[in-house]
Amino acid sequence: MTKHMKTRVLEICKERGISLSELAERIGVKQANLSQSLNGNPTLSTLQTVAEHLSVDVADLFVKPERKLSGYLEVNGKLRKVTCTKDLLPIVGTFGIPSFSNFRQCKKEVRNFVLQHRNPDHDSSFAAILDGKMLFNILSTANEDEVLFVVSMYAEGRPPMTVAFSDIEFGDGDGMVDWDDLIKTMWVEIVGGVDPMKDYSDKEMAAVGIDE
Repeated sequence: MTKHMKTRVLEICKERGISLSELAERIGVKQANLSQSLNGNPTLSTLQTVAEHLSVDVADLFVKPERKLSGYLEVNGKLRKVTCTKDLLPIVGTFGIPSFSNFRQCKKEVRNFVLQHRNPDHDSSFAAILDGKMLFNILSTANEDEVLFVVSMYAEGRPPMTVAFSDIEFGDGDGMVDWDDLIKTMWVEIVGGVDPMKDYSDKEMAAVGIDE
């Protein structure tokens, strides 16, 4: 997968009207070092730095995002203009995206996805609408030494947010990964995205049936 990383970064640089050498200068590294990293096995820290300076999500470094949506949909006799992903939030189920008001069931589906794709041989994704307020997507991708779960969240009235979870962060250094801890941390990030003002402590989550 990473053999395409430099090509993807060059595509984004072209869209931004900058060269790879200019990107390297902004980051504070030599172009040769950046190029070597992108051609080899870039760390999560490197990916996050590159994404930040290109003003894109980390997930965009792996796959080219879909074109901006544009059109109208008739839902319950009313026309809805659709220009971006968040416009799909009120149209629950229209595109086969599952919607969950039951937090426990949603967490179970997230858990199943992570455990089924912890050794991915190709990119896979899972999307869902949670509590009718937020659309989130989990991208599972991997290179030789690292598995990434990139969570993108879209909620009404708030800017999109992307958080990447690496199995290395939750490993013991000997190949053993605490997948339960990774899933719990990912889930807290997701439910926190539904309402950032809400207290999602363990006690609070248990009260609304989130903990298993």
